[in-house]
Amino acid sequence: MLALMSLTGWAQNTVVREKPSAFMEQSNAEFEIPADWKNVTYAKDETLPVAKINKGMATLKVKLLGYKPDMKLTLWVYGFIPLGATEAIEKGFPFADDGTLTAEIPMRLAREVKIGINGLAQRSILIAPGQETSILMKLTNDQHPFLAFKGFLAKTNMDWVTEQEKQQDADIDKQMYEALSKCTTSDERLAWLMDSFKKRVAEVQSSKYTTAAKDLLCMEAEGNFISWTRNFGIKYTMLQMMKGGVKISSNEEYAKISQENKNLLVLPDPDDYTYQYLNEPGSPCSEMFWNRSLAEIDKTAETKNPYNYELQKLFFGFVFHENVSEILSTIANEDCKTVVLEFQAEQERLAQELASQGNIYYQKHDDVAPENILSTILNKYQGKTVLIDVWATWCGPCRAGHQAMAPWKKELKGKNIQFVYITSPTSPLNTWQEMIKDIDGDHYYLTSEQFDYLLKHYESQGIPTYAIYDSSGNQTFKEIGFPGLDPIKEAVEQMLK
Repeated sequence: MLALMSLTGWAQNTVVREKPSAFMEQSNAEFEIPADWKNVTYAKDETLPVAKINKGMATLKVKLLGYKPDMKLTLWVYGFIPLGATEAIEKGFPFADDGTLTAEIPMRLAREVKIGINGLAQRSILIAPGQETSILMKLTNDQHPFLAFKGFLAKTNMDWVTEQEKQQDADIDKQMYEALSKCTTSDERLAWLMDSFKKRVAEVQSSKYTTAAKDLLCMEAEGNFISWTRNFGIKYTMLQMMKGGVKISSNEEYAKISQENKNLLVLPDPDDYTYQYLNEPGSPCSEMFWNRSLAEIDKTAETKNPYNYELQKLFFGFVFHENVSEILSTIANEDCKTVVLEFQAEQERLAQELASQGNIYYQKHDDVAPENILSTILNKYQGKTVLIDVWATWCGPCRAGHQAMAPWKKELKGKNIQFVYITSPTSPLNTWQEMIKDIDGDHYYLTSEQFDYLLKHYESQGIPTYAIYDSSGNQTFKEIGFPGLDPIKEAVEQMLK
């Protein structure tokens, strides 16, 4: 079961792929460097571009040395929510037989993205709309597959990847856990975190990396410092599990321990901080910029950089599914307004397309009071057994349930049962529209208020939630979380006897 929340995913999402294939075990061989990659020269220095909305495609070209056609590997691009979107990008691009690929990513700003190949290291790089980034990689089992970059901020990307590899090899998380676990007071922990932040910045600034790479690394250091000092309980509990061998067997136990750990670090004034690196003209390049509203703790954020402030207002408005008209009314910058208007036009186009489909109910019941929405839906199917599936596009267990039930639903064709699928605005409309094409049944896209009331009715704090009703409209079954096919199948078959 997944707890209900406004799913942002921009900071914590992790793409889990296949384990390294067998061919990786013998992939440390020397490879011949292609002629066009020999003697790659880099700029002496590079700086981050000033944030400016510029809609276009970022082109990514990759050559993977050692690749063979039967490997069938895919490059994944993920880990960020584009400006003007409501969900994170996660796209796979298969390699051609010669080990090359070209990927195009729609963007509006230069942004940090994560890239990775099945079984190989996953790293952050910087790409931008209208710009091309070329990468030379090799098959290897040493977690250092990146050989060279060309194109957009090539030296910066090479420096940045190099530093990420160093940090991984050093196991920074383990060092942090060992140091923090030795502290005995809140003041000691805060002092250690502040000292660690300062040392990290000094280390970065003394490196031979480009100015742009230094800025990205300093922003990462500041973002980590803010995250640790404002979310200490959660972060420390995770380290206890990962590095300290602490076993936590339930969500309730995790929440309890996190709350106890929260008290290990108490800030004098958590809402009083002035950003040193994350509110500069080039800061939107870093994913750390998008992790937290700067104005939450920095009272000077808006006046120091109004454009960054508007970008964040726009970004978080979409991520938290705020009313589009309300977002528009709070934004002054014309570039940002254009993003909202384009989104609004696309939503209207989708709505018109969905309106013509008889089994899809989008905006058709928006005027129904939340307390009447369930009866309104059930009344449509009087005389039938009804299985209600409350779900969301981003919910893995929900999708697993759909897949498990698909063959069984085919067996029920022609029988007196109706499958009803209910979601809310946390499911991006375009994603929902695509996904329901493969889910046979009637589909309802409720308002947030209707959806919340429905979950309250079912006494559910998470999804998926399932309910079954007999032909008279009486509820005969309820389950929170996918219980497997058998209990649902048994309950339905009882109704169909």
